[in-house]
Amino acid sequence: FCSITLGREYGCGAMRNKIAVGHRRGTVYASSLLVSLTAALWFAAVYMGCYLGLFLALAPEAGLSREPGYLLALAVCSLAVLFGLAAFFTMLAMLIQNQAWGVAVGLVMGFLFVIAGWFVSTLLHTPEFSPLYAPGLDGSSQLTGEVIPNPACPQGAYRSALEFFYNYTLGGMVFQCSSLDAGKPWLIIL
Repeated sequence: FCSITLGREYGCGAMRNKIAVGHRRGTVYASSLLVSLTAALWFAAVYMGCYLGLFLALAPEAGLSREPGYLLALAVCSLAVLFGLAAFFTMLAMLIQNQAWGVAVGLVMGFLFVIAGWFVSTLLHTPEFSPLYAPGLDGSSQLTGEVIPNPACPQGAYRSALEFFYNYTLGGMVFQCSSLDAGKPWLIIL
């Protein structure tokens, strides 16, 4: 969103005008990415300060104790994801000339990233087995202690595809960082 609205000339053929002056496309993209990343880092620092304060205030009561190295790895992962998102939305801002369409597409893509990450996380955390219940004498169901395979749990190639999406796409990475549940933080950093 920052890359669509900041550091951009809103005129007809802004990219064409910059190239006509002598700038190359890579230079124009890099300068726009630098502006976008600076704005994104500023907003991320504000949010991270607020959330860190909230986390430190609630951690003892909620039992949210994590190792400092893991939290540091997640902070680095969050910065890597932030850089990836800034690069993606800067590309959108340069490809879509109309500012209104650019903002609309950027917001929709951002929400789709988060929703897709949440959906895949839900599927991957579905239990493999479900408990078996039997009808009781008084009409209630009672737990038998046995388990049956859960048909909703993804298996085989479908599970591998979901894990790939969760580990290697921006939607899965955003959800891993926001839920503090990055199983493989080094993949996000890479």
